[in-house]
Amino acid sequence: MAVVGQDAPAVRLPNRELEERLAQEWLDTKRSAETRRSYKRTIEEFHELLGGKPLALVGVRDLLDYRAALEVRLKKPGSVNQR
Repeated sequence: MAVVGQDAPAVRLPNRELEERLAQEWLDTKRSAETRRSYKRTIEEFHELLGGKPLALVGVRDLLDYRAALEVRLKKPGSVNQR
């Protein structure tokens, strides 16, 4: 469990729920609806590749595996780098 909340009383959340909440708060800072949709899709794809691994345990190997998966699927370097 993690604790969040600076302006409000601290709330204990399971890690996955905390990760989703933080991601949504970050997405909400983006002005463009299309940007929010694109980033959300990318976050979901990354979580899928992790297979439920908490973000706190993500390492360099996970990031390299994600990039390799994108290279196979997207092929274009610009599309991979955008993610």
